[in-house]
Amino acid sequence: IQDLVEAKADGLAYDKSLFNIVMIGRVVPHKNLEAGLKMAASYKENYGSDFRFIIVGSVDYGSYVHELKKMTVALGLEENVIITGKVATG
Repeated sequence: IQDLVEAKADGLAYDKSLFNIVMIGRVVPHKNLEAGLKMAASYKENYGSDFRFIIVGSVDYGSYVHELKKMTVALGLEENVIITGKVATG
């Protein structure tokens, strides 16, 4: 799993050769990001791995993010999912 806050900037630029799926909002349990990860796994199964699922937003529940990362690995999406954490605007 790539975390934008820890990854090198040169690998994070928008890549129009990939299909980019973006979720913007706080990373909290009631947002049901598990459904988004399942959707990403289904997309990969049906259309291939030329996509990224980018989750952008403040991380208020570290244990929830840990569970999302475990699910990402279990679904084989390590190369497709990016969790940015909170990003600055402007």
